Amino acid sequence: MNAREAAHVVAVIAAAYPQWPASVETVAVYADSLADLNAKLTLDTVKALILVEDRWPTVATIRRSYASRLGVLAPSPSEAWGEIVEQSNIAGRNAPPTFSHPAITETVRIFGWWNLCNSTNMDTLRAQFTRMYAETQKRLDHLMLGNPGQLGFHAFAEPIPTVALPL
Repeated sequence: MNAREAAHVVAVIAAAYPQWPASVETVAVYADSLADLNAKLTLDTVKALILVEDRWPTVATIRRSYASRLGVLAPSPSEAWGEIVEQSNIAGRNAPPTFSHPAITETVRIFGWWNLCNSTNMDTLRAQFTRMYAETQKRLDHLMLGNPGQLGFHAFAEPIPTVALPL
């Protein structure tokens, strides 16, 4: 987004939250930190946040909500576990599983597909997987959100392809 578009986004936030103590420096930081995003999608994201947030959205909140709208953030731990269960039923232990996000694929690689498919204690397995997955999810989401240009790149890209895990 260009400087004029960024200024418009910041003006919308300021108009919606008149108590926002936005200094010239604050406005510059917001504009600079959102510059890699698509202007229309950023404005739509800010308008949606205004409807549900009592306080002005931080740059991080805007970027996370923007990424969520694009569908590029990793699924929740419970959604990831659901994919594990589904793939163990579809692919079984001898076929390569396919997952919707690299965070799931990475966690399964670390944990071991064989271990996931052959455990006899599903409650413990789920707890261990969920804990391990949450770390991977956080790391990959932070890389996506904190890397200027990554989100702007995805604004017009296809959804993240499913990823097969080699055996």
